[in-house]
Amino acid sequence: MEKWEQQLVDNFGAAVVNKGLVLENEISGIPRYVSEYILGSYAIDGITKESIEEANNFINSNKYSSREKELLKNKLVSDYTIKVLDKFKAEVDTRKDQVNASMGSVQLANMIANRSLVKEHQRLLIDGIWGLGELRYYPPGMEYDGEDVNKEGIIELKRFKPLQLSNISLEDFKKGRSNIDTESWINALISTVGLNYNNYDLRKKIIILSRMIPMVEESVFLMEFGKPGTGKTYCFENISAYSRVISGSAVTPAQLFYNLH
Repeated sequence: MEKWEQQLVDNFGAAVVNKGLVLENEISGIPRYVSEYILGSYAIDGITKESIEEANNFINSNKYSSREKELLKNKLVSDYTIKVLDKFKAEVDTRKDQVNASMGSVQLANMIANRSLVKEHQRLLIDGIWGLGELRYYPPGMEYDGEDVNKEGIIELKRFKPLQLSNISLEDFKKGRSNIDTESWINALISTVGLNYNNYDLRKKIIILSRMIPMVEESVFLMEFGKPGTGKTYCFENISAYSRVISGSAVTPAQLFYNLH
């Protein structure tokens, strides 16, 4: 393991993922960043055949597709409490004074979220979070939350374990960064976007890093033009999902300021 790799692991722990190994052992059926998180949890001492098998068993045991909706509902009715791996999202219902919940793969009626979860994981209220949710079923007539007003049956997202970053602490990040020297940090950034830092001198590395400035600074915009095959699309697709790639040699004001609005 390189010096900068060890420094990253020492300071950021499970947040560090060896993407090369993950790509070689990719898990299907879930987004790559979720499979990276899961593999990282099961392969603390390195990715092995056993850790991949454990990760796949975990996913297969808790993941439901849209066509398995009735199977999931039947398990809820039978067991009252089940765990589901999915992308969860929440929204506040001011008319009923409750927090409604939903899943990306399976849509369930009368599903609400425990209020404490949205306080702890605020991204549930923004763009949703992939994680392992514990669902609790309250049949019609069963008391829920101290009130006997349950007439149609309620499904509560009672507990939630995120399988991606649900809250980002800038202070923790700054603390970890302060323990890593500048040369190692530059090499880590270059490697993170899928490039081999050994192929570049310091000046070229700085030029590559300058392409990331619009991702971290407001009101800074950067356009890149060049011949096909020079790595423009590759670089920005790996830097951020929020970057825009326009194919073709002609770029119009409509494409920049209207279509991408």
